[in-house]
Amino acid sequence: MPHHPSLLPNMYLPEPDLPRGRRMLFKLAWPLIRAGTGLVAADHSYATGVTYGELHIERGCLDGAGVSWHVSQQDLARIPRTGPVLVIANHAYGMADGLLKALLIGLVRSDYKLIANEMLAVFPELTKRYILVNAFDSTTARAQNTAPLREALAWMKDGNLLASFPAGAVSHRTWSRRAVVDPPWNPSIAMLARRSGATVVPMFFHGHNGRLFQWSGLISSMLRTAMIPRSFANSRGTCIRVSIGEPISPETLRPMRDRQAAIEYLRGRVYMLNSDTHDNSTSPAAATEPVSTAPTGGSSDAFTEEISRLPEDNHFGDSGKFSVYIARPEHIPGILSEIGRLREVTFRAAGEGTGNKLDLDAYDEHYRHLFIWNRADNEVVGAYRLGLTDEILGAKGLGGLYTRTLFQYEQPVLDRLGPSIELGRSFIRPEYQRGFKPLMLLWRGISNFAARHRKYRHAFGVVSISNDYLDVSRHLITQFLMKTTRLPEYKALVQARTPYEPRNETDITEMLSKCATIEDVDEIVKELEPEDMGVPVLVRQYLKLEAKLLAPFNIDHAFADVIDGLMLVDFMQVERRIAHFYLGKELTTAFRTWHGFEPFDDGEDQTPPE
Repeated sequence: MPHHPSLLPNMYLPEPDLPRGRRMLFKLAWPLIRAGTGLVAADHSYATGVTYGELHIERGCLDGAGVSWHVSQQDLARIPRTGPVLVIANHAYGMADGLLKALLIGLVRSDYKLIANEMLAVFPELTKRYILVNAFDSTTARAQNTAPLREALAWMKDGNLLASFPAGAVSHRTWSRRAVVDPPWNPSIAMLARRSGATVVPMFFHGHNGRLFQWSGLISSMLRTAMIPRSFANSRGTCIRVSIGEPISPETLRPMRDRQAAIEYLRGRVYMLNSDTHDNSTSPAAATEPVSTAPTGGSSDAFTEEISRLPEDNHFGDSGKFSVYIARPEHIPGILSEIGRLREVTFRAAGEGTGNKLDLDAYDEHYRHLFIWNRADNEVVGAYRLGLTDEILGAKGLGGLYTRTLFQYEQPVLDRLGPSIELGRSFIRPEYQRGFKPLMLLWRGISNFAARHRKYRHAFGVVSISNDYLDVSRHLITQFLMKTTRLPEYKALVQARTPYEPRNETDITEMLSKCATIEDVDEIVKELEPEDMGVPVLVRQYLKLEAKLLAPFNIDHAFADVIDGLMLVDFMQVERRIAHFYLGKELTTAFRTWHGFEPFDDGEDQTPPE
């Protein structure tokens, strides 16, 4: 690799004005300081970027740092290819997010510039596309920034694209706020948007810097700044997920004459994109907004009223005090908000959760929601969301399917499956998790929906193995499923976006040889795990329905390193006693006949084991 002069030291820690003896000591200590603050690794990343050439320097810097990323094609398509545009984003990382933002915008347009900290002037290969400002909040800074802001306004008025981190500082924790979020945004950015008549595109970088960075910031804001290259150096192996929201038209912002109100609106549109992912450095449950213990979408009477207005076809039966319903989101706004609250409560209790008050995302707006209602206590017990592929593809294309954020597949896969149901975001609230009944009722609802509509022969969804499991347990579970359930005909058609590579060094060959069934795996996992955890219940539930694995496992670095498997259920392959248990004989026969399968032979059915 060609040598490139070191520039980062001048950017972060200029040589201090010290007496000669201390200056010599500083020079001797400087190599250690550079290594300790991550400047050496960051400098290597920059040198790598330079070798990629001016047009691809951001990609080179990220490659040099070992940072990968994921953004859907549907999201990228939301950046207008022509006309004045302002891209705004949260400042999650400090270095990686700036490089990645430039890279992604460059995939769509060439006429772009970024508002950036003037400290980056030491990077000549980068700053040709930068409008440099003084990021500090002071009278001097505001005076110095007048000319750059005029340049930015003129740039957009000429029909070009401008990108900005309105916070001006990296997301961090404070003594009074545990959540890692941006500091207040600069209202001048809202002014630029209104005066330029630009379309505003919200962009969200999932995750944030790790604990050392956060603790450093609690000690000193200067120390936090000095730790930015260290955090960048520590990001090797990280996959940053990026979400891009729907564009905001100039007409939306024009009535907002109050800059502060406008910037708060824009900030809200960005943070709305923080939907169903977790950060990759700290426990998401540790940096959270408090979740309400009471329903947030209305009273239980309001929920009952929403249910009473649902058509009878949306009611999938009763069992004791429980009733099962399915509904479109627009028909149950209050209940959907409550589902979002309960998802967060449930996942946070398992050490997960989004950190928001509600766990809802953009997919919830076009998926159906299957839920259990406790008539005695007037409360939601659990829920699943169902995406109908034939409807979603027609309205939103492949990008409308959540599973494509984790697995790469194209239209031929869905053509092969025919109209199908994508399943996801399942939960049973904690106080109901001891019994099998709620999960059974949800799957009875899914099966009934498929059978009633006939055409939905297949259902597919993600099963997860959390990072709470030992590496050896995760390795054993994934290898057993790959060995016994992988569908070879989909091998070239469906791939994990970030393939899981076991970190476990233990040879599991002998253990795997003893496993003929998932029950055998469950027994070994319980012996291995200190808290007697077995195979995840959703994995076992899918296998009861003869589910198969569509692809190698994916590791979701943005979701606390959870391992995801994409499972496919063919309702025509479900064994008789299970089919009759969920659907009854009459509906099972009608469903099978519609798809050209013979009815099951008569026989006595037994209740499937829990």
